[in-house]
Amino acid sequence: DEELARAVPPGALVAGVRPDLGADGTLKRLKRLVGREPNANPEPRLADLHGLGAARVWGEALVADLRDYKAGRLPASALDKGLLITGAPGTGKTTFAKALAKEAGVYFIATSYSDWQGREGSLGDVLKSIAGVFAEARRHRPCILFIDEIDSLPSRSGSDRNSLFFRACLNGLLAEFTAENSDGLVVLAASNFPASALDPALVRSGRLDRHIEIP
Repeated sequence: DEELARAVPPGALVAGVRPDLGADGTLKRLKRLVGREPNANPEPRLADLHGLGAARVWGEALVADLRDYKAGRLPASALDKGLLITGAPGTGKTTFAKALAKEAGVYFIATSYSDWQGREGSLGDVLKSIAGVFAEARRHRPCILFIDEIDSLPSRSGSDRNSLFFRACLNGLLAEFTAENSDGLVVLAASNFPASALDPALVRSGRLDRHIEIP
């Protein structure tokens, strides 16, 4: 019906329409995804998503590890620290991160450089925002922290008049990756550009050293 059609975002449409369900099953699934059924949660789980390629395999392994970690069967040192997700706009990078946290039953925080910059955008404000979001993530461990459009921070090799500002921002972010009390914190970052566009320090071991492209 027209009301349901207006309520369905593209992500739910992709997750909800499946040939094996038929028309009635698809409509029921769409209603559940967009919260039109009692007690329904519109956010899809990892199992509801398709076309993720290697990201799905990695995600399912992380979900299992996070569950074992919460149950005390796996040490925090065995968890992946971070993942860089690349792919064209609209391939589901943000949806994947949200679904991953929901499937694992862990706290989820989404952030970006535009969030850090805020209204003022001074260096002090940006650094304070970066530290604040990581502090929140540590308070709610186990937690998945998702940084969208991480390519907004250019490589420190730049030499234009803004390079010193962005170099300080990036250094502040790098420090948070290696700060104490980070066990149980998994950082996912997304970029529409190849991994080579990022500062090499971001993709070193212990940071975003794993890289998966979503097709």
